Amino acid sequence: MARRIVVFSALIVLALAAGLVLYGLYAPVKGVAKGCNIFSGSDVASLNVPQSGCFKGYFQPGGELAEIDDRTSYAVSLDLANVSCDFHSHQFIVVKGHTVSDEGRVVVVVETCG
Repeated sequence: MARRIVVFSALIVLALAAGLVLYGLYAPVKGVAKGCNIFSGSDVASLNVPQSGCFKGYFQPGGELAEIDDRTSYAVSLDLANVSCDFHSHQFIVVKGHTVSDEGRVVVVVETCG
């Protein structure tokens, strides 16, 4: 009897974990571009030119995407000229776009934002 309870409890925990993963993959989240999710996207430190897809990090004042939520962390510039995004300082975001080089610096040209 006790063994059945343990197995049943383990199945419930696994089902809840699977539900959380599915929610994270498909639920709309503020600051996450359509077609991206909070788990996808290239980290700021791994960006190359040229590259396209989803890019994740923390929005910093001045229009930068930082690796971590800290002013001293590595960041790349965001080109938001063609989109209207409602980002707040230190907000985790995932944007869709492509990278370009501007005088040796990586710039993310944002095509879609959440």
